[in-house]
Amino acid sequence: MAIGEIRDFLDAHTPRLRSLEDRTRGEASPGATREALTELSLALEELRVSEEELRVQSDMLTDVQQALATERERYHGFFTHLPDACLVTDMAGVVREANRAAAELLGAREDALPGKPLAVFVAEDDRRDFRGRMLAGIPAGEAAEWTVRIHPRNAPPVRVQARVRVVREAASRNGLVWLFHQVLDGPVELAPGRGDASLMEAMLDALAAPACALDLDGTLLRWNRAAADALGWGPEMAGGACPVRFPGEEGGGDALLRTRERMDAVPAEVARGGQTVRLRACVAPLQSGGERLGTFITFSAETAEARPAEREDAEAILSQCRAALAEGTGAGSVYERLRTWIASGLHLGHLRPGSRLPSIRQVADAAGAEHRAVAAAYRTLAAEGLVEVRNRQGAFVAGNWDPAPPALGETAEWLAGVLEGASGLRIRVPQLSDVVARWTTSARIRCACIESVEDERAALVAEMAGQWGMDAFAVAPDRVRADGRGAPEALHGAELIVTTAFHATEAHAAGRSLGVPVLVLAAGAEMVQAAEEVLARGSLTAVVADPGYAVRLRFLRGSERLRVVLADDAAALASLAPAECVLLTPAARQRLGTDAPRMLVPLPSFVSRTPARTIAAFLIQHNLAPARRRD
Repeated sequence: MAIGEIRDFLDAHTPRLRSLEDRTRGEASPGATREALTELSLALEELRVSEEELRVQSDMLTDVQQALATERERYHGFFTHLPDACLVTDMAGVVREANRAAAELLGAREDALPGKPLAVFVAEDDRRDFRGRMLAGIPAGEAAEWTVRIHPRNAPPVRVQARVRVVREAASRNGLVWLFHQVLDGPVELAPGRGDASLMEAMLDALAAPACALDLDGTLLRWNRAAADALGWGPEMAGGACPVRFPGEEGGGDALLRTRERMDAVPAEVARGGQTVRLRACVAPLQSGGERLGTFITFSAETAEARPAEREDAEAILSQCRAALAEGTGAGSVYERLRTWIASGLHLGHLRPGSRLPSIRQVADAAGAEHRAVAAAYRTLAAEGLVEVRNRQGAFVAGNWDPAPPALGETAEWLAGVLEGASGLRIRVPQLSDVVARWTTSARIRCACIESVEDERAALVAEMAGQWGMDAFAVAPDRVRADGRGAPEALHGAELIVTTAFHATEAHAAGRSLGVPVLVLAAGAEMVQAAEEVLARGSLTAVVADPGYAVRLRFLRGSERLRVVLADDAAALASLAPAECVLLTPAARQRLGTDAPRMLVPLPSFVSRTPARTIAAFLIQHNLAPARRRD
């Protein structure tokens, strides 16, 4: 029984008991006395039950308080003994709390740090940038990360990786949690001599983060106290094989341990007590006088585990990259081969905006090229808008091509859904009712289709004209490249531009000069899936009009079993077996006419359902605009 219920019980019984008391005093009859005693007995029993319930609730509250106190001590101990430096500050960067590793990093006592601005411990050259980031604010719900140099008291500056997140400590009190991971500025130099073990040990112990040193064969030489505490390494580990694996690297990271360059934020795995601890590692060469002696590794307490699906995607993308670049070795520069592979992956659906691309080292190994050439290729692709290079994370497929569909009213949104469904069912827009026609065909959109390959160009024009009822016309990419004289003449009057991933850069530049939307369309997923399913079971013959389309088809999975025949090759067409699986492009069918072979692999819509929704929205908005102006 709660306190409120007891209060209600007493309020209800008090008048009754007073009434019985008055009656007992006025008439001392046996009946009145018996009734009063009965009422008192019932009230007393109720109070005893309430007392027992309150005692149980009090015991439960005591248990909860003890559990909270234990949990608080546990997390405080975790915070205190965390191997990486961790601080809690207010939103202005004034320290509220710091752990031991933070005190060691900053060169101050733990109890002396609260109340001090964190900026005073930042190296003077980095302080202005640090304060600028603080003034800009840290986005709520996100973790900001950057590299900064910390200048401890009575010690030279050290470079650290700072990770900061906003936390709510009370109802209206926000704060910042900082995690600092010390990283290496370059190769670790041992001086004066390579055999100075005490110098190596002193260097390891000077680091607050877990760290270790390996020899040239990957044998574990030494580690610091932080590594012993965090990873459970004991004396029996000395002289054993390297306990660190790098799952994202070939051979578990053997090549990484021989690198002469510093590598930051590398996913690593360390076995501990039958379990795998996932960390991030900073790997740097260990050398003396320029001579390589081994490898120096520092670890971050931040886990870096990737979901199984993400690991599978990364492995599949790396495998496709190796196959494409190895097959194309010698056919163009690294930039051209890399661009063709990425554009083909986007076009066939093997890559998507946001997909992580292989590292510079992985691409260099696959293409047999220098690292600098691959880095330059990625920078060029980033300038074109095909690739996005994120600081300290790598290269990703850019995801800013397609514009957001225009905002529509409720009825128009419903109609856009109808058109999207009609596209999936292969129902042509002109076949819909007169009401739908009034919303979709009263004003025809002039649509420019930019593509260099005839098969793709014909499919684009046929799709936009036949399926969507637009005035579609083909434009060669070389006619839309900027020449400094304003909008390209070839696109005069265009109200919408569609293209493929191969010409997105030119199309977007033209769209900006004309002020019209640009859509980058991919091959229909059904077509790609149908072709790859046939190739998985056996061979497939593709009849195409343009040799350039044959180059793109070789990026299909199983393309080693793909045979390409040009529509102009009469002898090859005559040799096709009646039961042979044939993929016939619209351009090839148009060239061959009645002589076209029977197509056993259907060629569905060129446009997948995702951009179809955006096209429908533009179509409706374009047709509604004149009616709204009249109203």
